[in-house]
Amino acid sequence: MTSLIHRRDCLYRANASCQEQRHLCVLPLATLLENIGGVYAPLLAPLPSELEPISASLNRLLLQVNQLLDQEKRFIADAAHELRTPLAVLRIHAQNALDAAEPSDREEALRQLGIGVDRATQVITQLLTLARLDPCVVQLAMVELNLLGFIRNELAELTPLALERDQELTLEAIEPGDYQLLGDAPSLGTLLQNLIGNAVQYTPTGEQIRVIVEAQADAVLLRVQDSGPGVAASQREKLFERFYRQGEGQGAGLGLSIVRRVVELHRGSIQLVESPLGGLEVCVRLPRLLENDMRDIRHP
Repeated sequence: MTSLIHRRDCLYRANASCQEQRHLCVLPLATLLENIGGVYAPLLAPLPSELEPISASLNRLLLQVNQLLDQEKRFIADAAHELRTPLAVLRIHAQNALDAAEPSDREEALRQLGIGVDRATQVITQLLTLARLDPCVVQLAMVELNLLGFIRNELAELTPLALERDQELTLEAIEPGDYQLLGDAPSLGTLLQNLIGNAVQYTPTGEQIRVIVEAQADAVLLRVQDSGPGVAASQREKLFERFYRQGEGQGAGLGLSIVRRVVELHRGSIQLVESPLGGLEVCVRLPRLLENDMRDIRHP
C-alpha cells in the first residue's frame, strides 16, 4: 500500500512538473530525465530491456519533432527578416500609383510595383526551397542519371534567361564519356537553376557563360564559369551565407545557400574560384554513390 501511495505521489509531481515546464515535454526521454532530475526516476528507472526498442523509437520521434519545430522557427525568422523591406517598398509603389497625376508617372510606379512583386516572389520561392531541402525532413528520390544529358535538357529550358540579356550560354563536355551517377533529379534541377540564374544576373549584357561537365573515375564535375566582375578570394566564402549579396544584384542572397545544401545532400563538395573568363567559377563535385550510400541519404 505504501508503495502504491509513493507511486501515486510521484505521478502527481511528474504531472505538475510537466505542466510547469511544457517546453520539456517534447525532449527525448534521456534529456527529459536529466532536466527534471529524480521526479520520474521511480517510474521509469530502471527501464526493462523489453522496452528499450520502444524508448529508442520515442527518442527518434521526439528528436524529429524538435527538429521540425526548429525548422519552422528558422523559416519564420528568415521570412520576416527578408520580406519586411520588400513589402514596405511595394506599399510605397502602390501609393505612388494612386497619387500619380500623370499617366506616365502612374505607369512607372506600376512598373516598379511589378518588379517588387517579382522579387518578393523569388524570395518566398527560395525560402520554401531551403525549407524543403532541410536535411532533417528531406526525402531524396535517388535514381541513376546521365548527368550530361540531364544538364543538357535543363540548359535548354534556361537558355532564354541568357538570350534576354544577349549572353552566350555554352555547354562543353568530352563525348563519349561516363556521366552516370545516382542523384535526385528535382534538387539537381534546382541546383542548376540557381547556378545559371546567378551567372546570368552578374554577367554583363553580351558576355559569355560556360558550363563544363567532366567525368572522373569516382565523380562527375560540374563547372559554371561567367565573365562577370568576379569576387575577391576573401569574400567568396561569404557568398554561401544566407541573404549575403555581392554588389548591386537584385537577388535574395539565397541562391548559393541552396546550391550548397543540394551538394551536401549528395555527399559532394563545392568550390568558388576565379573563372578563366574573368569572373567567378563555381565547381561542383558529385560523387558516384553506391547503393549502400543511398540508404543513408534517404534517411538522414
